[in-house]
Amino acid sequence: MVKRLNSLARLYKFRVEEKQKELGFVTAMIADLELQLGKLEAEIPNEHKVARNSPQEAGVLFGNYLAHYFIRKEQFNHAIAELEEKLVTIQSELQDKFKDYKSIELTINSRINSENLELQKIEQSYIDEIAIENFRRISRK
Repeated sequence: MVKRLNSLARLYKFRVEEKQKELGFVTAMIADLELQLGKLEAEIPNEHKVARNSPQEAGVLFGNYLAHYFIRKEQFNHAIAELEEKLVTIQSELQDKFKDYKSIELTINSRINSENLELQKIEQSYIDEIAIENFRRISRK
């Protein structure tokens, strides 16, 4: 019975590890998007400076740049928000899978302890039988 439970425990552990990988992947995606958003925001002062230095050429284009900037910023923020929602879902699923894995692990430990206790009882009964038989032999002399 414990062998079957061990197989089940390996399956549950595999599921936990897969969720952990998924969690790491989504976390990395969020970090990458935040990095890209930071780079986008860091461009604004440079573009503003260029527009100020040549107002007739770049000044006109700066308005278009800002409009595009706000669209991209909103896209990044939306993507990050979606991934953060997914992250919460994955964390919840991971907790559930980990609880399942731990319950199987505890069941296995309980079964092993029960089997060990039963073996100890059997061994003790044999030892008691031998001790009683030795006592009888000594008593007969």
